Amino acid sequence: MDWPKAKNILIIALIATNLFLLWSIFSSHQGDFQKEDLRRETEALLLENGIALSCEIPQGYKKVAVLSVLYDDQTGSFDYTPHQTPQAPPLTEETARQTADAFLTREGLMTQTTEFFGVRPSQQIPGQYLVSYKNIFDGIEIEGCFILCTVSPEGVVHMQRQWLTPLEYGKNKGSLIPATTALLSFLSEHPQNQPITITDISLVYKLDSPYQEMSEVSADTAFPMWRITCGSGEIFYQQAFEK
Repeated sequence: MDWPKAKNILIIALIATNLFLLWSIFSSHQGDFQKEDLRRETEALLLENGIALSCEIPQGYKKVAVLSVLYDDQTGSFDYTPHQTPQAPPLTEETARQTADAFLTREGLMTQTTEFFGVRPSQQIPGQYLVSYKNIFDGIEIEGCFILCTVSPEGVVHMQRQWLTPLEYGKNKGSLIPATTALLSFLSEHPQNQPITITDISLVYKLDSPYQEMSEVSADTAFPMWRITCGSGEIFYQQAFEK
């Protein structure tokens, strides 16, 4: 056997293999590089027009189906008279959440999509806390849904609830526009020379009709939307399905 010749052939084969692997890696990440460039260009264009971002631009969503939802009739504002416990210790954020969690579980309202959102001291009554929850289905918030429990040292004294029960996905999934496209659409509608800060960009499920009209039809379809929230409290929605 001609060993020098075989050695050269082996070296060439190894070089060819390494080049192929490098090309494969570059090809698989080329889309990521392009997305990163687009994100930076979008941020720069927004900043040039007085729009600052104080949040990350979401990435990773590809295809999502519409969502069938059912109106939950246990909606509204409810007052409660909890069991009196005069010797109960002062509330903390942690014990207020534990109390609210236990209350919702006991009332059958702690569903699989009920997700804790936050707790804060009441501005109206010292010693009480407000514990809030969102409706999250497969990692996507169902817009317009919330639970807000007012917790005193004796227990939950008040609850506000607005809720949609997710039923099932639609049969077909649709491609989504990138969040950068939604931001550019926001830019086109933003008044010139009015500085603004975007504090959140999220993909949500949202009804076409107002939530209040749901009680008349019982069931409806929620569509994926990009929700852009500004520091001023203004909220902008952009249809997320590609046209």
